[in-house]
Amino acid sequence: MAFEEEFSTDDSKLEISDQDAGRILTIQDAVDYLKEHGIQDN
Repeated sequence: MAFEEEFSTDDSKLEISDQDAGRILTIQDAVDYLKEHGIQDN
């Protein structure tokens, strides 16, 4: 839920399903997930 709040914008809302959240086990998993869903590095 913190990822959804942090990475959502007015134009694009990030929603992570419970199933996807269960697969995010490492920091790299989280980074990969965010990149796959259009979140860009700054």
